[in-house]
Amino acid sequence: MSNKIAVAVIHGIGKASPKFKNKDNPEKFAGGIARKLKSQVSELLGEDEQQIDSKLEIEVIYWAPILQNLEDELSRRLELKKLSNPWGLRDFIIHSFADSIGYQITPKHREIYDQVHQVIADTLKELAQKAGSKAQLCIIGHSLGSVITSNYVWDLQNEVMRI
Repeated sequence: MSNKIAVAVIHGIGKASPKFKNKDNPEKFAGGIARKLKSQVSELLGEDEQQIDSKLEIEVIYWAPILQNLEDELSRRLELKKLSNPWGLRDFIIHSFADSIGYQITPKHREIYDQVHQVIADTLKELAQKAGSKAQLCIIGHSLGSVITSNYVWDLQNEVMRI
């Protein structure tokens, strides 16, 4: 592998924590996926993980803050704190549904969709600068993150980007 491989990790629905994007501690960011990925690549190539660090550039696409304030406002308006929250189910449902619904394009609104795609564009640009212009790109998406990635790539291929 003469060039680095650029790896972007995009989260799915739910309340993603800022620790998801903790670049200073790769053991924590993206739920440990960076550590696991490096370990697996190291094993496959028969190299130690320090050698793999020089071959992989991993960046997190962290779009959760775009919808977080709106979700918090929804919870406040619905006075959800007054309701029970067994096993965190109430919060999970609010954040999951709000992420899925908020991301959708409507005939009159696509601001959130475009904002999320702008985060992807900005992150991929940063990743390309770190990994080099010849780096191959791998995007790992979880849940709604894979749908968002698919939409982003489709929009690029069909020249419908508005960012």
